[in-house]
Amino acid sequence: MTEKMRIMIVEDEPITAIDQHEIFSGLGYAVTGIYFSAEVALQKIKQDKPDVVVMDIMLSGDRNGLDAAAEIRRDYQIPVIFVSAITNSLGELNSETSADVYFVQKPYTEKVLTTAIRRVLSK
Repeated sequence: MTEKMRIMIVEDEPITAIDQHEIFSGLGYAVTGIYFSAEVALQKIKQDKPDVVVMDIMLSGDRNGLDAAAEIRRDYQIPVIFVSAITNSLGELNSETSADVYFVQKPYTEKVLTTAIRRVLSK
């Protein structure tokens, strides 16, 4: 049996996080956890061992998704998909971080989110 691909959701809007969870679960992926802040996600990443992180840019807490993505990329080499309404902050990504960072703009459709996940996980 093939092991399910593992996705961590980092999103401070509960309704959006639940929507993403339903989409990913419906596609047969394992959701390792839903976290509302970058700090908690970074604490849980070693335990959860996701294959990809789906993250909003604006999060609860002191750190934003851009900070977390930089650390995830540097320390764990895990790809990140931003799902956010904020596009102007993407210019802050440096070349070290942006290699495995993808973007889906809110509001998204299930098809767009599904395509992004499949594209990232196929690499």
